[in-house]
Amino acid sequence: MQKINFTLLDITRLSNEDAAALVSKTIDNANSVTASIGVVPNAILAIMQPKNEAFAAQVNRLRKSVLTSPINNQRSKCDDIFAEIKRTTTFHSKSRDTHKKDAAGVISYFLAPYKDLTKKSLATQQESTDEMIEKFSNNAAIIDAATTLDIKDLFDQLKADNLELKQLFDQRNLEVGSRTEPSSELRAPAADAYREFCISIEQSATYAPNQDISNLFIQMEELRKKYHALIPKEEIITDEEADEVDQEM
Repeated sequence: MQKINFTLLDITRLSNEDAAALVSKTIDNANSVTASIGVVPNAILAIMQPKNEAFAAQVNRLRKSVLTSPINNQRSKCDDIFAEIKRTTTFHSKSRDTHKKDAAGVISYFLAPYKDLTKKSLATQQESTDEMIEKFSNNAAIIDAATTLDIKDLFDQLKADNLELKQLFDQRNLEVGSRTEPSSELRAPAADAYREFCISIEQSATYAPNQDISNLFIQMEELRKKYHALIPKEEIITDEEADEVDQEM
């Protein structure tokens, strides 16, 4: 008998918002097939649901911070500037002016590691933008290329806007950290219940499968893959001696 396992997912590497969403969507999927998944998964589900509801409610209160709207607006400004840099570079990459076309090639190569910058978590986006701007500022050839394309001022503006975004983000973290019931205290019980539920579904799918359990396994597996993709690669810890990725259920 072949044991059925989920792909690895380190839930501790997800943001509070993503972790709460992962567990909530898993609960929604499981609630539709409670009659078919067995006693143990249902018992764990009954524990997981209220724990995640408390955690998700705390995350929602974070969203309602007075600083959340300014943060979202500021992030949009940064996203728009970065998008304009990429659009302008792409436009000039097809130019008949060889000087501008060559400059666009330089900028395109420079931007390649950051092409998905705005799809990262907020904290990662800020740090990656800082890294990009620092490399830009220390490379005369890239500055010259940006000047040729008339986008140097966009890099300067992105630096200023990202700094303001970081300041707002830090202010909100300070505000949230001062609350009496931080989401980190509510997250651990929800995450632990989620891990136990995943184990129970693995065992059910291996030793007592039925169509509903198989479908639920597939749904949960797709969710795990989706949320694993949100974890920045640099945050996945590798155990070099064991030649394995150190990840939790």
